[in-house]
Amino acid sequence: MSYRIIVTDHAHKDLRQIMLWYNEQQKNFENDFISRAEELISRLAKNPLIYQVRKKGFGMISLTSSPYLALYEIIKQDVGLWCNS
Repeated sequence: MSYRIIVTDHAHKDLRQIMLWYNEQQKNFENDFISRAEELISRLAKNPLIYQVRKKGFGMISLTSSPYLALYEIIKQDVGLWCNS
């Protein structure tokens, strides 16, 4: 069974800020970050239950090798994705 991932507007803004900051630190980081984020979203869609649910029903997963976390919530067959920058 596959879950539908819903990326919130807040998550889009956070991801963009993260990419911009990392691009200033390391050239060409954006492509690597996008590839890793897509892989993470794909794994989350396949089975969001493999990650530990922590705060008030929200799961937390690390965004690649960065210090940032993505928060998600499972609602029936959907997974709402938020970022925490």
